[in-house]
Amino acid sequence: MRDPVLDLAGSAALVVGLGVTGMACVEHLAGRTAALYATDTRTEGEAARERIRRAGEKGAVYVPPGRLGEVGRLDLAVLSPGLDPNLPEIAALRARKDCRLTGEVELAW
Repeated sequence: MRDPVLDLAGSAALVVGLGVTGMACVEHLAGRTAALYATDTRTEGEAARERIRRAGEKGAVYVPPGRLGEVGRLDLAVLSPGLDPNLPEIAALRARKDCRLTGEVELAW
C-alpha cells in the first residue's frame, strides 16, 4: 500500500476535529487530495456552524460524527490533538483497513 502522507494526489482524507489545528490541516490538504472530508464532535451552536462553513469553503465535505461509516474509501484520517482516542468514531476509523490514522505533526513532516 502506498504511503498516503507522502502521496496525497488521488487520495481521500478526513480531518477529525475542526479547532485551530484541524482547520490548519484542512487548509494544508485542500487541493492536494482527490476527496477531502471533515468532522467535529462539537456540532451545536454558532461557533460549530462557523467551523463547518469554513471547512466547506476550503473544499471539505462535512460528515457528522455518527455518519463516518458512510464515507467510502479513506486513505488518511488526521486526528486533532485534543481528541479522546477512545471515542467510538476514532475506534471505527482505527478498525478500517483502508485508512491510516495520523496527527498534524506527521502530516506536516
